[in-house]
Amino acid sequence: MSDSLLHYLRSQKIDPAPILSRLEQVDHPLCRWLQQQLGEKKRPLLVGINGAQGTGKSTFSKRLQILLREERSLQSMTLSLDDYYLGKSARRVLSERVHPLLQRRGVPGTHDLVRLNHQLERLFRIQADEQIALSCFDKASDESADERMWRCPPQGLDLILFEGWCVGVPPQPVEALVQPINSLEVRLDPDRQWRHFVNEQLAGAYRTLFSRMDVLLVLQAPGMASVVEWRALQEEKMRALQGGGMTPDQVVDFVRYFERLTRHMLVEMPQLADVLLPVGEDHQLDSIHLCQELNPCC
Repeated sequence: MSDSLLHYLRSQKIDPAPILSRLEQVDHPLCRWLQQQLGEKKRPLLVGINGAQGTGKSTFSKRLQILLREERSLQSMTLSLDDYYLGKSARRVLSERVHPLLQRRGVPGTHDLVRLNHQLERLFRIQADEQIALSCFDKASDESADERMWRCPPQGLDLILFEGWCVGVPPQPVEALVQPINSLEVRLDPDRQWRHFVNEQLAGAYRTLFSRMDVLLVLQAPGMASVVEWRALQEEKMRALQGGGMTPDQVVDFVRYFERLTRHMLVEMPQLADVLLPVGEDHQLDSIHLCQELNPCC
């Protein structure tokens, strides 16, 4: 394991031993495969990374960046869907116009896709000596961070790792929206207006965005119970590192906002993935499965 990767894992209070034991089975073959997908592309390869909350997308993206740079001499960066949330004031307007549940950020329809597509297009066309600034979201203020805090991509960009919990997710069939799936939908979305709006977003602007991806990696959780457990673990780590964070009961309430699409993802995404990465009950990646007819993985 490289010193850079080891330092990053320790800084995040992540035990490096399980990851080290799986580098040869998962990380190294994946890096080789991603390099093969570059081919003759004239722009950076856009790699979608999908995974339910708590599956470890951010950590996975960071370790991919390090290994791609140090073992493949490839420059990459992570573009997070979370950095393109609409701010609380914009979501307040949306909640008044469409549905009160849209005041909470997270579901499709609560992102600034105009800005995301604009910045993605600039990344596709970036010149060797060009500098551009990319959005980041300040979750403390619940608004996009001041532009002075935006970050610049590395020079000679080869890959963009585009991660987000709903990246690549297709809309549900309309008939699947009829029955509520939890108490939140029973109480707060009895007329189905919220879930229809979210579904329409997936069928429209989000589908257009996701169609720009060259490949899709899916971190597949074992089931809904693991998603809740891992999200609670995330909050526990946040409290340890930064203070704050949700209690276990608050996590259960929070996950209900995303349960419909999460359950939909658990069924649908393995069929849509180019590379499927099952996450075990121990929260580790154990294997890698090439799903589509692309260049071989190993």
